Amino acid sequence: GLGAGLTFFEETKAHWSLTGCTILEYQYKFITTILPPHNFAVRLKSYDDIEAHYDVIYSIEGLIHSTDLNNTLQIWSRHVNVGGLIVVIDDFIAKDEGAQKEEEHSDGLDEELKLFRQSWLANSLTSVKGITDMASTHGLYLVKDFDVGEAYQVVEYNYRNQVPKIDDKRKNQGWLGGQLRQRLTVMGKITYRMLVFKKNQLPRTNITPQRARRPAIDFD
Repeated sequence: GLGAGLTFFEETKAHWSLTGCTILEYQYKFITTILPPHNFAVRLKSYDDIEAHYDVIYSIEGLIHSTDLNNTLQIWSRHVNVGGLIVVIDDFIAKDEGAQKEEEHSDGLDEELKLFRQSWLANSLTSVKGITDMASTHGLYLVKDFDVGEAYQVVEYNYRNQVPKIDDKRKNQGWLGGQLRQRLTVMGKITYRMLVFKKNQLPRTNITPQRARRPAIDFD
């Protein structure tokens, strides 16, 4: 969660000045009233409502819920300094949307991906190519593509290689979204990745996805 992430960065990057955003009142209350004393700031606002400028904007499992991916990327680009980074850790469609358009439905998503988008509130579910192409229109260029799911062996250790059967008649939206996330990940339809974009760097083509088993993430 946001509190754990900010605490981790404060402990490991003491020289960083940290600000977090959340739209969840219970999360904001937990961070401001229950967490041990800390130096980072938390704002009860959308990540589309940014006022200051930053060297790094870090989003873990948040961007996928944006109601307008292009607008969010545009805002983030405006508020990250030249040479700064935007780090996104999230689920992405494993197959490029263009290829899916040709062989499946007109919008490029099969029925299970559509249901996942709806139940998980994954409004901005897209492929690596999709977000990379969109980000480049705002001066953001992909400099790192790291397969977090493979590095941490999520399919083997978290999901035990199990593909759950989906009962789409259940009314618990969170349950359905979580089950679909597992099913689609194990089936290889979505992939859990870390993408790093740099502002106003000359475009780099042919970025090779990294598949290291021992992740070492350092943005210094």
